[in-house]
Order: sequence, then structure tokens, then C-alpha cells
Amino acid sequence: VELDKGLTKLAIKPITTSSSAHEVRDLASLLTDDLTTLMDANPWLLASISSQPDKECYVVEGLLRASGTRLRLDVSLLSPNGERLWSDKQDGHLDNIFDWQDEVGNHLATHLLGRIIDAEAARLDSVPDDVKSAEEWFLYGVLQTSADVDGFLKLISCMERAMALKPDWGRPYLMAVGSLFGASSMG
Repeated sequence: VELDKGLTKLAIKPITTSSSAHEVRDLASLLTDDLTTLMDANPWLLASISSQPDKECYVVEGLLRASGTRLRLDVSLLSPNGERLWSDKQDGHLDNIFDWQDEVGNHLATHLLGRIIDAEAARLDSVPDDVKSAEEWFLYGVLQTSADVDGFLKLISCMERAMALKPDWGRPYLMAVGSLFGASSMG
């Protein structure tokens, strides 16, 4: 969506494998799809599968290897400037492929989100308030909140600043309404 173009972007390169086994090739493709779905569920992050990521994207790269029934997945997260922010290795077995696929997808999504949040929070802390974009205010609000009334109020204040800069953009309105409901349920 055109109005979302300033959000944080994550390019997930298709997970590669040198294995000729159909089951391993399918798993690499499914892991790529699962990870993209999990990451794209975040309202502040635009995740997509891309072999040729844009320069402003965080990038996830992965290699799935197999030896007999053993599996090893190596994954790296790169910053938009190409710096390696995180890497991980997950081992599994073909005889446990469905559970392993779910476990690995959830594990990777959790750790990737944590690293991207840390990097984006540090970046946003260096941007003066008077030059933050609507997307930056949106992200700043999402990242700076806690699950208490003060946190919800802080988030709403950031969403108001995002709305003022980009009144036609729906995401800050949705986040503010959700926060109002959350805060009202706390008293």
C-alpha cells in the first residue's frame, strides 16, 4: 500500500539448500513462507520475500542443509547497511519435520523481531522529534510503550503525531483505537 511505504522493511531471501531431496527443498520454501507470514503480522513491519532486496531493507538469509535425516538451518539478519546483526543455527530431523518447522519459525521470528526492534529503537532515539516522519512516530509509539495506562497514553500521543503528519494513513488510527480500548480495560 502506498501509504505504508515508509514503514520498516524486511526482505526475506528464499532459504537456499544444496540438497536434491524434494522433501528438503519443500521445507526450505515452506520455512521462507512461514517466516514471512510471521514477520508480516506486525503492524510496523513490511515483510516480503525478495531475492534482490532494496537498500533500505533489513535482510534475512538462510541456508538449509541435510545429511541423511539430519537438518541444519543457518540464518542471518543483516541491517540495511549490510552489517550482520544476528545469526543462528537450528538443528532438526526429517522424521520430526512438521514440529521442527513450527518451532524454528517461531524461534526465528521472536529473535529477528527482537533484533530489529533494538536496531530501530536505537535509530529512532537519534532522530530529533521535529524531523520524525509519520512512520517513525508510529514505530516510536509501538516500541516505546508498556502495558499500563501511561504506556497506552504515550502510544496514543505518538499516534496523534503520526496522524497529524499523514492524516490519510489508517494504521495510526487503528493503533490509537486499540490502545484506547486497552487503556480503558485497565481503568
